[in-house]
Amino acid sequence: MTLQSIIHNISQREDIINQPPVLLDIGASDGINPMWKSIARFSICIAFDADNREFEYIEKEESGFKKLFSFSKIVVDKHENNSTKRNFYLTQSPYCSSLLHPDNTSVAKYHFSELFNVEKEAQIDTITLNEVLEKTGVQKVDWFKSDTQGTDLRLFTSVSKDVQQNVLLLELEPGFIDAYKGEDKIFHTLQYLESLKQFFLIHFTVKGPYRLPSADFNILFPSAFTKTLAHQSIKPVPGWAEMIYMNELPQADVTSRDYVLSWLFATLQNRHDVAYSYAKKAIEKYNEPIFTECEKYSIKQLKGKIQQLGSMLKVVVKAIKKRIS
Repeated sequence: MTLQSIIHNISQREDIINQPPVLLDIGASDGINPMWKSIARFSICIAFDADNREFEYIEKEESGFKKLFSFSKIVVDKHENNSTKRNFYLTQSPYCSSLLHPDNTSVAKYHFSELFNVEKEAQIDTITLNEVLEKTGVQKVDWFKSDTQGTDLRLFTSVSKDVQQNVLLLELEPGFIDAYKGEDKIFHTLQYLESLKQFFLIHFTVKGPYRLPSADFNILFPSAFTKTLAHQSIKPVPGWAEMIYMNELPQADVTSRDYVLSWLFATLQNRHDVAYSYAKKAIEKYNEPIFTECEKYSIKQLKGKIQQLGSMLKVVVKAIKKRIS
């Protein structure tokens, strides 16, 4: 059975029709997560676009999702002084703009410091996640994705423990370095998620800048060509990390819906080992044919990778033997 056919069968389940997957994307300025394309038609998406300020939020039926709620506000963990406005720092690079002021003293040590130069401050309308959930009528978030330049963890912790513990996949991008004043750091995130005793890491990719002041970097590599070569040859220091957690599903009341979506999310991440584990647990708890199909698919993918590597190794060995003979 193909993944497309399994996804189709999942979409036809009564529990999925009655309670569609909820996909939350905070910081969707690059566009909504392309990984959601294959499940959009039966999912609810909540996204935020602070650049379009003509409306509070709209419900789009023609988006490709079963339902898309698009908010034109910045998400905050709480309102300050009962105000729904907050200072937003617009930097040279729009990808560095944040509710938090850049820590220019700290980032001055790195080659990309100019990207954090504040060009303008704006008063932006804000909304809390609790207000979002109330307005949309959503009680459960299945996939929580946040990339907000320094506030990911506080946004996740701003919702109730019940909502947190029912998230099946959690994507955050906290930092190692002090890019922003008062930002949520890597160690804060690791410590908090560990304290919940519920989530495990499936992805941790470290990215970062070069520890060269911007002026020195530009002197050493003055042209676009030499800068390109520098990007290929200089090893960056750890600056931030892309982190993905998945839920252990330790609760006694875990539903078959939780298992089937966890399997699906892990599969979309190409983590077939994790997906296999969910399918195996679901088979033990629920006598549903869908989980047998999920398990078979995961096994096929896991063994397929080994077979591909084995075939490649045979070709290499054969070529070596031919060359030395």
